[in-house]
Amino acid sequence: MTETFEFDREAIKTLMEKAAFSLTYEPVQIQLREPKNKSFAGQVFRAKNGLLTIAIKPDLEMEVFYKVFLHEIGHISLGHCNDLLPIDLPTETSLTYLAYGPSLTPTQAERKEHREKPEESGADDFANSIDGVAKEYARLWFQSEDIEARLRALSRITISKGE
Repeated sequence: MTETFEFDREAIKTLMEKAAFSLTYEPVQIQLREPKNKSFAGQVFRAKNGLLTIAIKPDLEMEVFYKVFLHEIGHISLGHCNDLLPIDLPTETSLTYLAYGPSLTPTQAERKEHREKPEESGADDFANSIDGVAKEYARLWFQSEDIEARLRALSRITISKGE
């Protein structure tokens, strides 16, 4: 059976926002909703209020949901979002537009091409590396590797910029 979130969505959102701050050194808003680009599991953009915002499909399997969060945090931490202007998605400055041009429904070939970009593999590498750290500290501090323990661990650690 696939594990899905069975606890309060606001609680997981709060944990993600705390972990995001620890990893990025800036406030990040989490929205548990379908990204504007329906083919994405998650999407980062700068909202009108100026905050970097991550929209994540809320109905994903728990481990996938968590990995999408870490992938999007990777984009922020690696500087892929430094030039984003405050916008409402979709616009020409959204990551969707930068990735696919004016189409919000990319073809399979466009998605494959996007996934092969260095920024995407960099965000994946970041997510995998940070998840390894999260598991290590979650085991040490909470005697668990579940998603909640990993997010709690990530909210307590500090990652030096450039590492």
